[in-house]
This record gives sequence, C-alpha cells and structure tokens, in this order.
Amino acid sequence: TIERARQFGKSESVFQNKFIAPIREELDNAKYSEQERKEIIDRVKLLYKRSTGLDVPTWENILNDERLGQKVTTITDWAKTSQQLAHLPLATLSSLTEPLILLSRIDNPNVLSREGYETGQVIVKSIVKGIRKDLDRTTRAIGKFKGKKTYGMKDIDDEAWREIYETGLALEQATMQRLEGLYGEAPRNAIHRGVQNAFFHANLLTQWTGAVQLAAFTTGKRLIKQNTEKLYKNKQGLIKLTDQEKKRATDRLWEAGINDKEAILWYKSSLNKAGDFDPSLAQGLQGSKKLREKQLAFHENYYQRGAARFAKEIILVPTTAAANRPLWHSHPAGQLLAQFAGYPTAFNNTILKRFAREVYTDPIHATPKIIGTTVLMTSVATLMNAIRSQGDSLADKSAGEIVGKSI
Repeated sequence: TIERARQFGKSESVFQNKFIAPIREELDNAKYSEQERKEIIDRVKLLYKRSTGLDVPTWENILNDERLGQKVTTITDWAKTSQQLAHLPLATLSSLTEPLILLSRIDNPNVLSREGYETGQVIVKSIVKGIRKDLDRTTRAIGKFKGKKTYGMKDIDDEAWREIYETGLALEQATMQRLEGLYGEAPRNAIHRGVQNAFFHANLLTQWTGAVQLAAFTTGKRLIKQNTEKLYKNKQGLIKLTDQEKKRATDRLWEAGINDKEAILWYKSSLNKAGDFDPSLAQGLQGSKKLREKQLAFHENYYQRGAARFAKEIILVPTTAAANRPLWHSHPAGQLLAQFAGYPTAFNNTILKRFAREVYTDPIHATPKIIGTTVLMTSVATLMNAIRSQGDSLADKSAGEIVGKSI
C-alpha cells in the first residue's frame, strides 16, 4: 500500500489523472481506433489493479459464493501442494544453473576469475549458514518445548546479511514468496503452507535461493562500484574510456536507478587520504556530520537498492506484483494450470529479452559473454538432467535431443 501510494498516488483518481489521461492523449494523437484505445486503457487499468493488490481474484469472488469458493480453494490448494511434493524433490538441482546468469552481466565472465571465485564462495557460505540456521531453529524449538529461554536472528550481526535484509531480499518470508511464485501461488490453508515450507527446506531449495540472492546482491554492489570507479577515473584523467565504454558504464548505473553524476560524487567522497576506496567512508561512518549524512543517504537509498534491483533481475520473482508474466497467471484457475510455468515465462520476458537487446545494441561486448553463459548453463543442465533421470536423458538419444532438453 505504501509503495502503491508512492509510485502511483494515494487514490485511483490520482492514478487516472497522472497516468491514464496522458496515455489516452497519446493514443488519441496516434490515431488508434476507439475500440483499440478502450482495450489498451482497460488492460493498463487491470495491470495497475492486479500488480498493486487492488484486484486479487479469488474463487469466492469468481463463483460469487463464499462457501463454495472456500471448498474449491481447499481442493486447488491440495492439488498444488501434491504436485509440488510429486515433482520437485530435486528442484534444487534444476536451479544450479541460475547463478550462472551472473556471468552475462559481469565484465570478466569467467568462473575461474576472482569474481567467479568470490561468487561461488558466497553461495557455499550462505548454504552452510542456511543449514546451520535450520539446525539452530530445531534446537531452539526443542529448548522452548522444554521451557528454556531461546534467542534468534544471530545473522543480523553479519554485515552482508544485514544489508540484504534491509533491502527485503533473502529474508525467509521473501524467499518463500519467491518459491511460491515459481511453483504456484501461496496456499491459503495453514497446514498446506507448513507442508510447503518444510518441503522446500528439506530439499535445500530455500537455503539455495537465499544464497543465490545474496551472491547476486553482492555482485550488484561490486558492479555499481566498478562502473562508478571507471567514470570517476575517466573524469580525473587517470584512465581513458572510449565513448562506448563510458556509455556502457553510465547505462549500467541508470539501469540500477542511480544517477551517474551523484555516484561519482559519492565515490570521490569515499576515498581516503591515500586515494583508496574506504567502505567506512562510503557507508557514512566517518567524516563530518554533513558528509556522513550525505554518504549514508546515497549508500542506503541508491547503492543498496540498486544492488537489490540488480539481484531481482537475476534471481527472478515471478509474481503478479513483479508484472513479469501474463495476468491470467494470477487467476486461481491460471495458478493451477500454469503452476510450473512461472519461472520459464519470467525468464523469457526478462533474461532472454535482455540477451537479445544487449546483442543488438552492443554486439562486440555482449555476444561473447552471452554465448559463454548460454553454453555453460546448457552444459550444467545436461548433467542435471542425467542425474535427475538416472541416466535416461542420455540413453538412446541423439546429440540434438540431449541439447534440446538441456536448453
């Protein structure tokens, strides 16, 4: 509700005046027919209502019968939960290619590079942390049952986790919302939700998702800093960027919602007397009061949020609010019919479109990274298919069939 008011206005009338009226004027000037104008405006309004939560279709509303709607909801919840239990025990293996998408976005797309090593290190540490957290949760539950005093949330003391929690990523609730978006919307029944949560913890998908989100967030911060550093050094005459390189670095910052001029000022104020980047200065922990406030504001409102935005473009969240899949997927019947289509659809609408756009706009720089990423993801998928099928995916199949399944 807060975000809806901030982005679109506090009421529908504000949205009508601020967005619908200009859209209608543009359509009038473009000489669309009355029927086309009406259809486009109606779709825009529906997108606004669905993605901001003003229109949430339920079986009760659709059937116009609360009791019958609740019964149908219970049946569909059981159907979705049973499908998850039947088809997703090895879902974590399917997700192993997901962090490889990062290779298409970093300047050195090499898994053996320092960046690749650090990303892998973050993922491994995060998974171990997630498993330890689950064991700790079990221990605390047993202790609480025995009447002992228990404590939690130790990972708040970890700076990396604290930052990502501040942006709403990797929290268990956020992780479960993403998994529900991937494999069917959240069941309304508490028992079903409990079964679903326990299942995704047991097959390590919850821990894996949080780990990959942290890796993407960390990579996003690194890319923002690197692109800002390039622009700053170019401005100072320390390095010489070509017009294409300068445009690329600037575009990457704007994609993260960051003004390149403000980013350069932030980076300049983050350098210590030796001219090295100092994280404590960047976070507003040192310097005068005015400087600390200015640095802290940029760090929280742009640096962290930009990294979170980057992470969400890598670790897709196919929900109605994200508006990265057709609206019929949010219909209760659509949730059942397209239960496992959420991620492939969001992938097509986000990742593949980005691949195509970057190859078109910057072929020399983007094509090698994208081809390398695609080949590596397909190779890993071939191995995962073989593991999941116990070798059947490779038996009596042509190379084209094997690669097609992997893609």
